[in-house]
Amino acid sequence: MRARMRRRRRLANPLDAPLLQISCESDTIRVADALGSVLVVADSGAGKSSAFLPAIEAGALACGFATVHTAIKPDDADRIRRFAARCNAPLREIDFTRERFNPLAWEAQRAPAEARTEQTLARAMEPLRQQRRQSRGGDPHWEGDATRYLRHILTIVLCAGWRPSWPILAEALLTLPQSIEETQESEWRERCPAFRALVEAAERSLPPTERNDLDAAARFLLHTAPTTPARTLASTVATYLAAVDGLCHGIIGEVLSAEADTWTPLEAISSPGVTVFTGATMTMGAAATLLQRLFLSSLQDEILRRPVDRSTTPVMLVCDEYAALADLDQDGRLIATGRSQLGCMVIAVQSVHSLASASATSSHGSAAAELLMGLPVVKILGSSTDPATCKWMSSVFARTWRARVSFGTQESAGGPAERKGPGRSTNVARELAEETPPFEFTRLARGSAAHGHCAEAFVACAGRVWSATGRSSIKARFPQTLF
Repeated sequence: MRARMRRRRRLANPLDAPLLQISCESDTIRVADALGSVLVVADSGAGKSSAFLPAIEAGALACGFATVHTAIKPDDADRIRRFAARCNAPLREIDFTRERFNPLAWEAQRAPAEARTEQTLARAMEPLRQQRRQSRGGDPHWEGDATRYLRHILTIVLCAGWRPSWPILAEALLTLPQSIEETQESEWRERCPAFRALVEAAERSLPPTERNDLDAAARFLLHTAPTTPARTLASTVATYLAAVDGLCHGIIGEVLSAEADTWTPLEAISSPGVTVFTGATMTMGAAATLLQRLFLSSLQDEILRRPVDRSTTPVMLVCDEYAALADLDQDGRLIATGRSQLGCMVIAVQSVHSLASASATSSHGSAAAELLMGLPVVKILGSSTDPATCKWMSSVFARTWRARVSFGTQESAGGPAERKGPGRSTNVARELAEETPPFEFTRLARGSAAHGHCAEAFVACAGRVWSATGRSSIKARFPQTLF
């Protein structure tokens, strides 16, 4: 079956609009299906970037979506530029070296007042979660302490009306008092940004809840921190500073600490078109990876809290080589609940091990990776040679009853005079077997001229039995549009 984009047409319910045609029958991926998010699994070179992702995104653009791309590989930005030109879609480029955007200040400005500190804290802790993924673990004790320290510091900074940033948080942690006597020294009070913010916050008129939080933060700064054992305090501070050091220096520090933003997530989700983050992480390093992750999280939160009406633009976040940016807890929220907010993710990985390796960022361990792979409504499963991945992809589809026939022969007992020849038997039994066995995924076309520039994949859609096959699986051919 050959997959192709469907043209947009007016329907009573826009969610029923066909986004991608899977077969020549009535088998289509609808807008409502795509809003349940899409998972693409295939080997490197099996057509993820050149066939499967362009097919889904072209259909989304035809249905009025805004799409946002991350850039992992060096040629990603150029590939997206060519794709946008081919689709005649408006293109927005977010260049890390020129744009300025502070995710902490944006969160403090956009989050509901009652959740402002906690949501800003969640964004501030994101670098630590990414560091945990890269190091395949971390000590939960120091991370828990770092969360407590940052909550109090952010409370003081926000109550003072300051614009939060990672350099301010880093400086506040570095200048925490070492003793009660030090809190009385004028030199410490001048160099500690948390104390200066506390003085300004104390003079402001605050609601009772914020005033109570400020009092608790003041006790932490002036009494709890100075009486904490020096080694404990140093370990907690070092744990967090190691994760955010790259965000406080160089071009990345300038991007995140400017006095005013030159770009906001609203620009990417307010109207149809293509947005791409330029500056591939493979060429700009770990700090650029973290920067894209922070931008992506801000987009997700903005989608989840925006009001939705008939004029709201649906948004598709397209993450090729997703394992490099994965935050399973954060992304799971959008995948699980984003449909009602007209937001979804398209995540592409090479194997089940890719997401398993990202589970260190999750509070639920490897179970979060299994959950995330099961959540997307649409799954496009291409060629793979990894046994574990083929086995998982086979398990996506329903098992079916099949007849198993066995034949046997039996020689009769006795001498030659009594022997009447062999007896033959036929046994028929029913057994459950894979509808799409694992070996099928090793035989799929991988694109290139050898396969007519078409890549094949088995497609699954939750609750769908394809009319062309009468099964939950269908093999579709996707033309390579970018090669």
